[in-house]
Amino acid sequence: MMKYIQPLAVAKRAALLALALSILFTSGCLSLFFRRSSKDKEGPAQYRYSTEYDTDQAIVEAILLALQEKDTTSLKSLFSEKSLAEIEDLDAKLEAFSQYIDEEIDSWEYNGGGSRESADYGFVVHNMGNHYDINTAEGKYLVGYRYIIRDDGDRSVEGITAITITTEEIRKEQHEIEGPACDLSVPGIYIFYEAGEPAEDF
Repeated sequence: MMKYIQPLAVAKRAALLALALSILFTSGCLSLFFRRSSKDKEGPAQYRYSTEYDTDQAIVEAILLALQEKDTTSLKSLFSEKSLAEIEDLDAKLEAFSQYIDEEIDSWEYNGGGSRESADYGFVVHNMGNHYDINTAEGKYLVGYRYIIRDDGDRSVEGITAITITTEEIRKEQHEIEGPACDLSVPGIYIFYEAGEPAEDF
């Protein structure tokens, strides 16, 4: 004799089965989402990948170490092979960079920037550039950098291309003149002691 199953029981079992499958399917996606987004929530919203966040934090920490502790070792290690080879008087410029702020740093905050990734015939180029305001009891400074995360066509350019530093006052004067006076896509350490062109003698 065939056992009769009530329609309500069938519907309940189907609902429970659908719920179980839904949880099984989405749990992995949700876990992946939180793993990918947790670091992004710690930094500026422009980061699309954790690689960008990690790279930016490493550069900012190296810059702060150079400015606060006058230790440029970490910062120099982040420069690309091409920049290390092409920037004249690199060590002297790094030393001048580290001496630019001669006071205690109170805080720093993201001031703008972004990243760009392109692919041409399978060759990926991924670069980023950001600016940060650095605050002290005496005033405000601006530091910026350009960094190539990946370049399939030329690995020697991967790393920091250029960095720059100036004061809030000089930045305002610079914009009144003609805008930025340095191209961060060109290897260099651009230090501004006055509006106009970056310093050349160290």
